[in-house]
Amino acid sequence: MNRGVLRINNLDWGFNGRNIFNSVNISIPEGSFTGIIGPNGAGKTTLLKLILKLLPPDRNSIFLNNRDITGFTRKDIARKMSYVSQTPGVDFGFTVEQMVAMGRNPHLRSFSSETSEDRAIVTDALRDTQIEYLSSKDISKISGGELQRVIIARALAQKPAILALDEPTNHLDLNHQMKILSLIRELSAEKGITVIAVLHDFNHALEYCDNLILMNGGAVVASGLPEDVITPDNMDTVYHLEIVMEKNPFTGKPYMVVRS
Repeated sequence: MNRGVLRINNLDWGFNGRNIFNSVNISIPEGSFTGIIGPNGAGKTTLLKLILKLLPPDRNSIFLNNRDITGFTRKDIARKMSYVSQTPGVDFGFTVEQMVAMGRNPHLRSFSSETSEDRAIVTDALRDTQIEYLSSKDISKISGGELQRVIIARALAQKPAILALDEPTNHLDLNHQMKILSLIRELSAEKGITVIAVLHDFNHALEYCDNLILMNGGAVVASGLPEDVITPDNMDTVYHLEIVMEKNPFTGKPYMVVRS
């Protein structure tokens, strides 16, 4: 069994007098593709931001490789974890290759320039995301699906052990959604990258994830194999939906059907 590369222990956290999380306990297996699902306001994005120290976690609550992340600097975090947000920052006026190369910034020393190793890593990231043909193109002149691959390539150029994504298929059509999720799953399997992704499509979660975490009201309702998390009882409890589970005839994976 894979060990938990990231552990959350009894997380109780809030701000402005409002409690957001209540005794959250999570273990993310190393090299897995773990999805986080839940209704709006469940705390999914806030949890990602705590893991990445974009929000300040309490001591002794979040551990990376058995080390309390409050002891990591922001640069330490950026060398170990990369983040693809719902609205990733895009610096127009740059080429695709220049944009991807920005992922090397956490590894550069002050006033130093890219090395041949940095350039090789950028080339690998372009190849792994299948956008080498776009390398010299202006970032403002590519499609939404291509842009999402560029953002993922930039994250890969950081050489992260953990890739965190917040709704990575947001605003993409169905074809590009499936291509992006397939790409992420392949990267996790082939490179051993631990993926943590907030997802909103249940059937995507069932199809692509190794593990799922279902959240509601700042608490973990269920976690484990996708088919053990997305169940009629859990969907009724959290979403008040009546569902039946079927099997995808093409992949053999489970999928859910909502009663209209």
